Amino acid sequence: MRIAVNMKTDQTHSIFKIIPYFCVSIFPKQTIMRKLILLFTIVITLQTIHAQKTQSDVFNTNDVVFYGLDFSKARFVGSEGFKNPALLKNSFFNTWNHLLVNERNKYSIEKYFGKMNVEYDISVVEERNQTPKVEDLVINNSYTLPESDVPKMVKKYKTTQKDGIGLAFIVERYSKFAENGTMYVTFFDIKTKEILLQRKMTGKAGGFGFRNYWAATVMNVLKKCKTAYPTWMKGKG
Repeated sequence: MRIAVNMKTDQTHSIFKIIPYFCVSIFPKQTIMRKLILLFTIVITLQTIHAQKTQSDVFNTNDVVFYGLDFSKARFVGSEGFKNPALLKNSFFNTWNHLLVNERNKYSIEKYFGKMNVEYDISVVEERNQTPKVEDLVINNSYTLPESDVPKMVKKYKTTQKDGIGLAFIVERYSKFAENGTMYVTFFDIKTKEILLQRKMTGKAGGFGFRNYWAATVMNVLKKCKTAYPTWMKGKG
C-alpha cells in the first residue's frame, strides 16, 4: 500500500516536470501562464479525488482505528433502571469503553469485522462523553438520535491519527423498558471525517451486574455485524 502511494507521488512529480515543456511547445507565449495554472489545477484536483476514501475502502482495508462508544448524545430510557445519571457520565461511560479495550479478545473488532490490524484509541470519545448534561441523560419516554446527526458528531472528533479508516459505535439509547441498546456502527474517513458506512444496530442486554448487563448490548451488536457485514459488502444491507 505504501509502495503504491510512493509510485503515484513519483508519477505526479514527473507530470509537473514535463508540463512547462509541453506548454511552450504548443501554446503561444502570452497564454502559457494561464494554461499552466489550468493544468496544475487539474492535476491537483485529480490527486484530491483519488485520495478521498469511499465505502469500498471499508471492506478492502485490513487496518482500522477503533474509537469506542460515543455516548455524547445518548439517552437512558427508564429511570428505574438508571437511578444515578451522574454515575453514568462520570464512571460508566469510561468503564464500558475500557472494558472493550481490556477484553479486546472478547469484544474483538478483528474477529467480527474481519480486520488484521486494529488500533484502539478511546481518548476521542472520552472527551466527547464529557459533553452531555447529567440532567438530560435519563428519560422515561422514547428517544431517537436522527441519522443526520451522526456525521456532525464525527466532524467534532479530534483524532491524533491523520489518515485511515475509523470506526465508532455512536450510542443512541440504552432502554430498561426494551432491555436493549441501539447504536450507529459508523465507519469514517479519518482525514476528512466523512462517513463511509453507517448502520443502526440493536443489541439485547443481559448478564450479571450493571456493567455487564449493558455491555452485552455491544457484544450482541458485534455478533449481528459479523452476520450482516458480507451483506453490507455487497451493498444490500
